[in-house]
Amino acid sequence: LAQRSAAAAGQASAATWLDRIERKARSALLCLPWEQLVKRISFFAAKIAAVQTSSLRCCESPSRVLSWRLGSGKPRYPASVSAMPCSHATYLEAFHALNSIADVDRLRDSGQLGLDHDALLSILSRKVVDQTKVTIGRHRRPEVCQAYITRLYKGETLLSIANDICLPPSMLARIILEQHFGLKKGKEVGKYIKSPGLIDDPRLREAVTEAVEGDIYYGPRGDAVRRLAGLEYECTLHQTLRSRGIPFLTEDELRARDEARTPDVLFPVPVCVRGRQIHWIDSKATFGSVASHAEYHATQYSAYLHRFDGGLVIYWFGFDESIDNDPRVLLLDRFPTTDCELMSHFAIASPGTASVLSTNEALAEDIINASEEGVILAGAR
Repeated sequence: LAQRSAAAAGQASAATWLDRIERKARSALLCLPWEQLVKRISFFAAKIAAVQTSSLRCCESPSRVLSWRLGSGKPRYPASVSAMPCSHATYLEAFHALNSIADVDRLRDSGQLGLDHDALLSILSRKVVDQTKVTIGRHRRPEVCQAYITRLYKGETLLSIANDICLPPSMLARIILEQHFGLKKGKEVGKYIKSPGLIDDPRLREAVTEAVEGDIYYGPRGDAVRRLAGLEYECTLHQTLRSRGIPFLTEDELRARDEARTPDVLFPVPVCVRGRQIHWIDSKATFGSVASHAEYHATQYSAYLHRFDGGLVIYWFGFDESIDNDPRVLLLDRFPTTDCELMSHFAIASPGTASVLSTNEALAEDIINASEEGVILAGAR
């Protein structure tokens, strides 16, 4: 977008425009009400989708710029390593070594594990989330929560208290709001987290605002960055498929058809990728660890396998090699540029399985409709 703006203005450098876009994006994250923020992210995602893949890759990833700025207030740049599968031993070493953003910087700069910034940050975020689920109960005890409130009104900030007790700042803000206002977990507290300006107490309002803005693990700001990253990589995947001339249905199109299962991409015409027949793709802008992959497999992939047969999962930030244990689910860190082609013959083996091997999109649409009605098709055009 910065390069297109610079070209329209007759300027050689896009640096000024990129800086303006970063400032506007950060302003949107920090100042817009939550509902408008979601709409704005969707708008930016649509803009990204309109840009050719080559243009998108020439400038810094917007989700990376935002995630780094939320973390430190200054941009960071990835090491010269790309996302890729790693050994289980490497993953465990990274998991135990990561305890803060400073550890992400240290391991990224050293390059000793061969993991880039996004992979390390993803591993750390998952670790913090899992640890929080285990420890949050004791922080919610009334006497413990009251002690945190006392420390707050004695001059400490929620950020310093959260760092001292190893709890994400916005999660600490949540439990203090629950205790201070007697609110129930969920939407009642969520509205104050999303809009701290609704809090009447000026000391608490300032503390909650600071905690939410400084939290990259929990809260609406971190969620917005992760959501934007997910949309960005889905757009990249869609652009790649279109550039290869591969017909597909998006998640939104599947929802419009009232499909019960909606992977990010469904192929009406199956694709042969590295010798394996692929019917669907799920895009994950995260690192594939043992725990996260098992959770996704139980809640998403198993349903896709039952409905559509084999598929492809892209973990854009890399994955632990030990999770690659299902022959029906191909794991990659990007969509391959070679060893990928549409299959030229078709045979649907059972109702509900769109095993279509054809290059004609209209025929593929007929096959999907027939499959939904329980018709078993076989033949060639």
